[in-house]
Amino acid sequence: MADKDEPKWWTDVQSAAEDSVAFWNDFLGLRHGAKNDQTLGSAEVAKIERIVRAVSWVESRHGHGSGASAVIDPMQCGNPADAWWKTLTNQLGKGDRFVRGPGLTNLDARDLPTEAAKDAGFPAAAKLSSLKQTTDGHKDANFQEVMSFFWGIPYLIHRTNTKAGDRTFQCGDLSDARLINGAVEYNGGGIKDYRKRIEDALALIDKPVTIRLEAESIDAANAATAAAAAERLFARLMSTVREEGGTGVGKLEVFPHGLTSIEFKVEVGVFKAELTLTGPSAKSPEASKSNG
Repeated sequence: MADKDEPKWWTDVQSAAEDSVAFWNDFLGLRHGAKNDQTLGSAEVAKIERIVRAVSWVESRHGHGSGASAVIDPMQCGNPADAWWKTLTNQLGKGDRFVRGPGLTNLDARDLPTEAAKDAGFPAAAKLSSLKQTTDGHKDANFQEVMSFFWGIPYLIHRTNTKAGDRTFQCGDLSDARLINGAVEYNGGGIKDYRKRIEDALALIDKPVTIRLEAESIDAANAATAAAAAERLFARLMSTVREEGGTGVGKLEVFPHGLTSIEFKVEVGVFKAELTLTGPSAKSPEASKSNG
């Protein structure tokens, strides 16, 4: 289970994670800034998505980790023995008070499933009513990754902001320190080195992805032969990158945020070709700010 697989495996769950962040941003009325009076822009949303990505990697390797529940519960929020799931399913009383942004009614944790389900933007796949037995959590046959992100993320947001002394909707400066503290709170102390695991995951996420492919050598007697060989080999290299499997590099979805460089090297004589692609693994908050 190599770190090199993180970018590709993230693309498997990215849509569910980002859709969930978008929903809870609106539903909770999230705000940020020194006075917590500014709505979240794309840069702030990218920061939340980044910590969600780190938690998903640490908890389940984006669904590729060990244990039967990893593939269906990447955020590991659906453990039926955990207090959060018991609260959502009304087994432990009201639970924490989720204080929402301006103009929105505050809710007890146990009321979130019912109230969120009333929202037109809430997906049917995330509704607890789709489970055969809600108290079974991720042991239920109908539990799947969309539900994992949609119920793990509000808890992560709530724990992050209340740990910092703010209310549920108040995201403050969204600094790494604040978000990492929140991730540790999300874990609840079950893993002693959880903070380091999250920090390592963030470093991995921030590291640019580079794919380098080399084509087989071909004898090229003259320039015309070399040019034709270059064209064929470049096409072969690009086909290999796009092709699922084969070299193990996966599709160009490995670069969901674009490429920063494309380098194609050619050596004549004994003809060689090399293609190097580099791009960011995660959304850049700075880029999001300039584009938003």
